[in-house]
Amino acid sequence: MHGLKFSSMQENHWLPQSGFQPGDGGYYCQHLNDPEQHPHKLHKVDLYLPVKPL
Repeated sequence: MHGLKFSSMQENHWLPQSGFQPGDGGYYCQHLNDPEQHPHKLHKVDLYLPVKPL
């Protein structure tokens, strides 16, 4: 997911509904596959976000 699109989604939709807000620091992602080996060239990633309670 594009970083800007993800940032908008997390801050405006998902996070407020989860009872959290963005924490200090940035997020990072861990790549789980080689997209060249995926049949549709998709990336599989785990995203790690710093959060704090509302």
